[in-house]
Amino acid sequence: MTSLRPGAHRVPGRGGFWVGRAVSFLGTEFSLLGLPLLGVGVLGLGPAEMGLLFAAAAVPALAGPLFAGPLADVLDRKRLCVVADSTRSLALLAVVPLYLAEQLTLPVLIILQLVLGAAEAVFDTS
Repeated sequence: MTSLRPGAHRVPGRGGFWVGRAVSFLGTEFSLLGLPLLGVGVLGLGPAEMGLLFAAAAVPALAGPLFAGPLADVLDRKRLCVVADSTRSLALLAVVPLYLAEQLTLPVLIILQLVLGAAEAVFDTS
């Protein structure tokens, strides 16, 4: 049986794209679920602090596209997506050394959520 598009799986760069998207998706899910759970489990955050943490994740989603839209119109979108995804990965990778150095606090988690949200807004708008 032949496929409708023979050779579509042989397009250069397609495999790397899907691997990158899968890693990006896992990072996004960790920022949505893992950071708040880390705040509760490790830092012992209460309801008020968790509200601040979730607000820090929501603010860039509301305001980010207002700034990211014009930025995506001026700059190369592919490069902008790569920079935004790299920023998100570096922010998530910073959690481990911060935890090991016992520097992971609520203000640090809020800053991480703001950075992750802003980078996600830039990526999604681009």
